[in-house]
Amino acid sequence: MTEYEHSAVESKWGRRWKEARVFESNPDGRGKFFLTVPYPYASGALHVGHARSYTLGDVTARFQRMLGKNVLFPMASHITGTPILAISTKIQQKNPKALASNKEYVGFYVKDEKKVEEIVNSFTEPQNVANFYANAIIQDFESMGYSIDWRRFFTTGDKEYNAFIRWQYHHLKERGYLVKGKHPVFYCPREDNPVTTDDIESGDEYTVEMAQFNLLKEPFQDGYLVAATLRPETIFGVVNVWVNPDKEYVKAKVDGEFWYVAPQFVEKYKSQQHEVEIIERLKGKDLIEKKVRIPLAERDVPILPAPFVDVNIATGVVNSVPAHAPYDYVAGEEIKAKYPQYDLKPITLIRTSGYQENPAKDLIEKEGIKSQADVEKLEKVTADLYRDEFYRGITNKNCGEFANMKVQEAKEAVTDELKAKKLLATMYENGIKDKQGKPVIEPHCRCGSPIIIKVLPDQWFLDYGNRGWKDDAKSLLENMRIEPDSYRRGFEHTISWLHEWPCTRNRGLGTRLPFDERWVIESLSDSTIYMAYYTFVHKIRNKVPAEKLSVALFNHIFLGLGDTKKISHETGLTEHAIKELRDEFTYWYPMDERRTATAHISNHLTFMIFHHAALFPANLWPKQISLNEMLIAEGRKMSKSLGNVIPIRHGVERLGADTMRMYLVYAADPATTLDWRESQVDNARKRIKQFYDIATEIATKPKEAGEENELDLWMLNRVDEAAYYSRSALEEGNVRKAVQVAFYDMLSNYNWYVRRSGNHPGTLRHFAETWVKLMTPLTPFLCEELWETLGKTPFVSNEKYPEGKQADPEVDAGENMVKLLLEDVQKILEVTKVAPKKIHLYVAPDWKRKAYALIKEGKTMKEAMADPEIRPHGKDAAKIMQSRKEELPQTIYSKEKETSILNGAKEFIGREFNAEVTVHTDASHDPQGKAKYALPMRPGVYVEA
Repeated sequence: MTEYEHSAVESKWGRRWKEARVFESNPDGRGKFFLTVPYPYASGALHVGHARSYTLGDVTARFQRMLGKNVLFPMASHITGTPILAISTKIQQKNPKALASNKEYVGFYVKDEKKVEEIVNSFTEPQNVANFYANAIIQDFESMGYSIDWRRFFTTGDKEYNAFIRWQYHHLKERGYLVKGKHPVFYCPREDNPVTTDDIESGDEYTVEMAQFNLLKEPFQDGYLVAATLRPETIFGVVNVWVNPDKEYVKAKVDGEFWYVAPQFVEKYKSQQHEVEIIERLKGKDLIEKKVRIPLAERDVPILPAPFVDVNIATGVVNSVPAHAPYDYVAGEEIKAKYPQYDLKPITLIRTSGYQENPAKDLIEKEGIKSQADVEKLEKVTADLYRDEFYRGITNKNCGEFANMKVQEAKEAVTDELKAKKLLATMYENGIKDKQGKPVIEPHCRCGSPIIIKVLPDQWFLDYGNRGWKDDAKSLLENMRIEPDSYRRGFEHTISWLHEWPCTRNRGLGTRLPFDERWVIESLSDSTIYMAYYTFVHKIRNKVPAEKLSVALFNHIFLGLGDTKKISHETGLTEHAIKELRDEFTYWYPMDERRTATAHISNHLTFMIFHHAALFPANLWPKQISLNEMLIAEGRKMSKSLGNVIPIRHGVERLGADTMRMYLVYAADPATTLDWRESQVDNARKRIKQFYDIATEIATKPKEAGEENELDLWMLNRVDEAAYYSRSALEEGNVRKAVQVAFYDMLSNYNWYVRRSGNHPGTLRHFAETWVKLMTPLTPFLCEELWETLGKTPFVSNEKYPEGKQADPEVDAGENMVKLLLEDVQKILEVTKVAPKKIHLYVAPDWKRKAYALIKEGKTMKEAMADPEIRPHGKDAAKIMQSRKEELPQTIYSKEKETSILNGAKEFIGREFNAEVTVHTDASHDPQGKAKYALPMRPGVYVEA
């Protein structure tokens, strides 16, 4: 058997695909399929975690191509923002860590150490960073066999792309969705620049949200004790106020008023355009048991100790609402014995179907929560209760004039009332969470500086809170398929909370805002509709000066507006060329599928929904988003410090692209985190080698075919079924199931066929050719090589995917009977512990087949016993008639056919057990009376030692 050298095979077929332009797609008469995955950021080497989404996307693209569709699968490179600038700055500063990491990354692609040094030194120029890593992306993706139309590759720094983004923002401003004003942003003090997800260290692994707290000014001494809350409508249920007795508090002058707050609040609030000055420092314990007035409820409540209060969050002061806040209920129960003089009884404010009078208590008892230490359970029930009350709750009489209102309405009304009384302010707080939902207390910019929240007075932002725009986004989502659909709620939640989004920066790479060129559009805001740009980028690049790519031209391409003669005069493009651009766009759009990781739900993907809803008619809205979870390695998050980051480049060189592809799509369901385990990867490599060995061996067999027997018909039946279910799985987007069927089921079928001495050349060749086609979307390099080895004309990538059909149970039944018979004999040998010399098989008589037929017809015992063929068998017949219909074999052969199948298999059975096998059709030789146990499709067995 020849050795499989993956590097030679991958190089060969990568070159041939490129030479033949196999994956270049142009409009034609076929149905189209337009698939995109995120363009990666060009700031370093990609690792296997990135490859999960891209490989799943490529499997879909290849499958759709084999269905006969005209498939467009493009790629580009994202360079917008500050990360590339940060690399350049660190290289300029000769930062040892940055120099070392970039030399390592460049060394993946360049083996000459002097050349590596030269390239990294050139990174003092940001464009050199972008260019090198953009080219590295192309190399990585080609090495993985991704079927991309590379003619359409671009970077977000290209001047043509900048013109496209300027068109986008021209229309957003025109529609009132791009506005200017005072706005809170995540901010890097060192770079003096707003930041978003792409600028934050590990931002792609976080849910980056900003929390808006309501600050309740509760009269206290000569000023206000200021409690922070997300639920102002629960003010009527406050029974006490919590402070941390072990921490420091301050009396501060805030915008002319005296506030009692945690000192950590001071600098944060200053950065949000407020005047704050510390007047006096206090100990938390000194506030305990003092009284504070609760606005609107107009009652005094005590200040009580709570070590769980985090002074790093908002004001460090929290109201206790034990009826509706599980944490408060548990804390109150733990502390009330120490303070019996206070009435800490919960006050119920909200009626919600499915909950008792005291909903927090109800949930705590149901979940078995014993103390504040049950943090995970408390977090869950808190989130569940808040959500259910917000969407389904109705306020009760304890809310006074705000009774009998939906909670959503009450929240707004109470907020307005408190504002009118000047007893409510707002502040913005870090709401960033990691993948486990835990708060990230001190996030950092990629430059290394801690991030703060700052209110900027002159900020451009996208008004995602605009009611009309939000409604359009919801409409788009309602008409879009989300796969798996369990993630739909994440989109709904994001659309609901998303409000003003700062979309410009004062530095970084990218597109200048067309009407205020002081600003650069940030990376999450220039990557929302670039899928549309793929459709024609290859037709405008180098054919028209970027400055002539006008709003009018893009209006015509995307919306069919304008006079082509006038546009031709403005741009220098012929009217025919302009028509081609429009035709290319309308052929490919809308996008049929977007494949990416779940981490993008709260930003990229939801922004994509909003912007498509704003800029395109409904018939051009994206049809589907397919999602997958992230990847870890050996049970831990991939991290350079842990030494478990696996660059795509290294993986391909060491394992081969097909091994990586098969592992990435099969090792875990896309909806679960994939844990990269080297031992499992090695198993995938062995399976690839097994596939190669079997197919190449079949290729050496003669092509002439003799007559097919029952075993061949079974094998052809199984191949048809594997094709049918593999195709169905891929049509449903279930790639993991497709691998199970297309590879493992087919391998199992082959092993059984060979074990049964199957060797029909025609059957084996049909099996091999079908197997290669089924595996092509999954392991394309190897499949092209095997297709050629089988004497077929390249390219299998362009062959039709087999349709297959569901198995014929009549054909399957014989082999199923033989398999079950092997199990029965094996069990007998395990019990008797004898070495068999002879095995006697007894075929069931016809009356038992008739009894089975009557059971399937639903006949009663009485009706069966009236049959003259069955009645003589008395108790034996009665026992059989007690069988349930669903217990019987689906297919029941005649006695003659069953006998024929067993005679055909007896040599095989004898070989398996090293014994002589005899098939009996009666009990003439039945020394131990085993014939009476024979049932249709399950022979009786007597083992003779």
